[in-house]
Amino acid sequence: MGRIRFAPIVELPEDLQVQTPFNPKGVLISGNTYRTVDLNLNENFRTIQNPAIRNPNDPGWDRFNWGEQAVKLSERGNWLILEYGDLVDHQDSLRHLIGVWAPHSYPGRQPPVVVQITPNTHPPDYPTDGLPFSGIYPYGCTPRPGKKPDEKTGKFALHDCGQHYVELNSKRSFGQFKIVYQLYSARPDIFEGPNGPIVITLSPAALRTGSILREPFTHREGMGRLIAEVLRFLWSRKLTLDTSIGSTKLRFQESKIKIEGIRPAVGAIGFPKSTLTTVVCHSAAVGPVLKLAGHASNEKMHFVETHKEGTKIIKKTREFPASLWGGPNNYCESHWKNLWVIDGVGQPGNIGVPSPGSNTVKTWKSWLNSKDDRRIVFVYTPAGLGEKVEAPPELVRLTNPRISGKAGWIEEGFNTKVSWLRMDHTYLRVQNPLVPNGIHPEFADIKSDGKITHDKIYEFGVGYAARFRR
Repeated sequence: MGRIRFAPIVELPEDLQVQTPFNPKGVLISGNTYRTVDLNLNENFRTIQNPAIRNPNDPGWDRFNWGEQAVKLSERGNWLILEYGDLVDHQDSLRHLIGVWAPHSYPGRQPPVVVQITPNTHPPDYPTDGLPFSGIYPYGCTPRPGKKPDEKTGKFALHDCGQHYVELNSKRSFGQFKIVYQLYSARPDIFEGPNGPIVITLSPAALRTGSILREPFTHREGMGRLIAEVLRFLWSRKLTLDTSIGSTKLRFQESKIKIEGIRPAVGAIGFPKSTLTTVVCHSAAVGPVLKLAGHASNEKMHFVETHKEGTKIIKKTREFPASLWGGPNNYCESHWKNLWVIDGVGQPGNIGVPSPGSNTVKTWKSWLNSKDDRRIVFVYTPAGLGEKVEAPPELVRLTNPRISGKAGWIEEGFNTKVSWLRMDHTYLRVQNPLVPNGIHPEFADIKSDGKITHDKIYEFGVGYAARFRR
């Protein structure tokens, strides 16, 4: 244990001219905050309630049943960018980048842990790297869409570049998709004041061979070890505790991160032995989550990297020893209680589509029934599941059959273990996306395409799923 540390930080002039991909060898900061992250925003956030369907003819939010909460995160916890893996540099050292929302405290005896599995990373936004990583993963900067280099030097201003691996974590948590806001807004009954969920977001590396490194987090031992390491890191530094007494703040001082604040003089002994673990996935992230749900806890953890040399296909296997990356634990086994699948589909072959009788449905059903207190929530648009495909009767039957109106069609089903919500693309579109002003999430524009609503459903779907959280 003890394989997590703060990611290094660096502050550079925003007008600095750089050749991309540019490696600053750390997370870019601005003053005392991570670049592009602002926790001081007071967001008025709405979440879809259960049942979801209200009036499919309504031009705005009243097509849903909804609740609203004002959420400001700056006094509720800290946002951390961390490295997980080998802390000492050697020839084969490997470190993954993760983002962690660390609330000051949590409700109840078991900390609620939400692990967010992100969709695939790929160039040009995400620069590729090889094993062992050079630093291009995870700190490489590439131009933001539409930005052009200086005509004379061919270089880009730093403010026109993004650290996309770093920003993926914050974008999913606070930026475009705002799942941390969704969680607080959906469950004000338990997430109030300093109490909140621990949210872990993984940023997977795009490799030069065309692969994406998801291991060892497609194995329950590997994912459980990650959760254990995060808990140990938070508790040992008093960032998150089971008491609401006091709070902490991060202070960036040149290249160092200090933790300041008032906490109990004597810290917790060890860290929590049990959690309420939730895994949430969107889009192509359903592929690795299917593996996670299907793997036995004692399976060997390894990654096979494949590339071509001339006409030959070369395969290289990288092992993830249990002593470093796994070990017996229940954080992603018996403590894994909830699974949320939001428009889950991978290509090629429509990986993860829950069509009746499919292997996907068999995997979900097996995971669900292996413990009495597990629950799955599915939220879909036609981008993830074709509108003519029925809800899988092996898992759920529609309690509110499909109904159509001016907003489009929508259907809903639930039982004691499964919740199902599916809607037309148009159900997430309105004539004026800014009405009502200042409310999040915003609807898509009436002219937007299916890709926009495929992303938009994640902004609505996590909050809906959180209402069913055990």
